[in-house]
Amino acid sequence: MKWIRTRVNDKLYSRIVEFARENGLSLYRAARKLLEKGLDAEERLYELLIRDEYLLALIKLKVGYDPYFLKRIEEIIIEEKDELL
Repeated sequence: MKWIRTRVNDKLYSRIVEFARENGLSLYRAARKLLEKGLDAEERLYELLIRDEYLLALIKLKVGYDPYFLKRIEEIIIEEKDELL
């Protein structure tokens, strides 16, 4: 293992303390665990976002309950199309 020294603001420190208390961990172990969870979640999100099917399914779902979103998507497509031409 390698050491990483860093400072955190009061809000983040409180979150780490709370996580440590809830999970019976030391502050250091809690900080490591939270860092790992954050990096893992970011990696999984990136993997999902590079799949067109996932993005299209999200757009379809959003359009289904927010008709205004469809108008925004159309505007974006028109703008991007104009920039490409």
